[in-house]
Amino acid sequence: MVPGGSGNGGARWPAFVVGALLSLAFFRRGREKLLRCCRLFGSCAPAWTMAMMLSCMVARAFAQPLEFVAEGSWSTAEKQGRWHAVVGIDGNGAISGRVSFAGLPSLAEANLLATWSRGVIQQGSLFRTGTIARLGKLRGAFGAEGVRGELTLVDGTALSWKLESIRAKREKTPPPHATARLARGLPAVVLVTLDDYAAVRQARQRVRDLVRYEWDSEEAEAAYDTAVRRLQDAVVQRLTASSAIVLSKPRGFPQLRLYLGDGTSLMNLLSLPEVTAVHDPQIYSPTLAESLPLIGQPAALGRGFDGTGASVAILDSWVDHLRLAYPGGPLAFGDGCANGVGAPGCAIVATFDAARDREGEEEGPEHGTNVAGISSTVAPASGIVAVDVFKQAGADDPDIISGLQWVRDNWRRYNIVAVNLSLGGAGS
Repeated sequence: MVPGGSGNGGARWPAFVVGALLSLAFFRRGREKLLRCCRLFGSCAPAWTMAMMLSCMVARAFAQPLEFVAEGSWSTAEKQGRWHAVVGIDGNGAISGRVSFAGLPSLAEANLLATWSRGVIQQGSLFRTGTIARLGKLRGAFGAEGVRGELTLVDGTALSWKLESIRAKREKTPPPHATARLARGLPAVVLVTLDDYAAVRQARQRVRDLVRYEWDSEEAEAAYDTAVRRLQDAVVQRLTASSAIVLSKPRGFPQLRLYLGDGTSLMNLLSLPEVTAVHDPQIYSPTLAESLPLIGQPAALGRGFDGTGASVAILDSWVDHLRLAYPGGPLAFGDGCANGVGAPGCAIVATFDAARDREGEEEGPEHGTNVAGISSTVAPASGIVAVDVFKQAGADDPDIISGLQWVRDNWRRYNIVAVNLSLGGAGS
């Protein structure tokens, strides 16, 4: 009982390239971060889903099956109750694990075997624990209201089931830096990741494409934002008795940035079921990708895929639109840039300063300009949306999220189909 992706093919704000970049980056950081990335973005758009599927397949090829804890409700014509499952899924979509249906003695504990493919549970069966005695046949699929389906028992009893939450099977570990500070009696700032499955379900109920359940409307995005804000407010409300202070509640992102005054607040935070993880904030440094042949760019360009009509958002240091292609040569981003950003003939179509640089603290333009140049080389007919997330000391999480929020709010205006974040943190 695990969800699959669907999404916003017409509304391409989450796009294949950024899905692939982020998922592969998260895979380098560890399976759990990859899993969160798959859960968050893989349920939003076909392009995201394709990227996440590819990256998850790569991850699973080198790792043990990913394990999930899933919970939901069930009902028959006469009664209803809750179910709980601990399952694993491998690279071939094979699901196995244990499930229990509270209120149904025959299903108090059962083994589950099934196959998940293209958003549908296929060949699903429940067996009595420790035996090969079949208890029932399971069916299900991902729809507008999430994952739901039917279970038919061997005696003919039929019940409906619905998935209401799913998370990685792991213990929530305290962030080391914050834990050390709190142990010394010092306050700490943490980033909190929340379970947004219910918000995704709310958004899916407001899509127009009832075949693929794409996030193709502003109403769907607004519904997700509203549900995330309710989730954030609910968690904050449950922390009112502690020393936690809310520093930010980013719109449209299932996160919180909190100031904690003591260790008890951290333990209370980790105990909340809505909280999936608590992290130490990081400062990121620039990194560069390399090699056009590695990504198949020459072949794609030869087939006419040059980025015409689309834009790429570069979240990096600021971009110098007046940079020369070479000493004494033309402007690197087009002669039109001499008339300013957004002018005809200038590849830099828009800029935004998410880092809000203070005077005298501005970082150099080399890295962001180079990354924008690489993007223009990969897709020479595309536009560049330059989003500055760096201060002199580096890029921090709040500024990166602010930049992503701006891209999310303006992707339709500039037809942003991909986001590049050439950023590296501690240990990456």
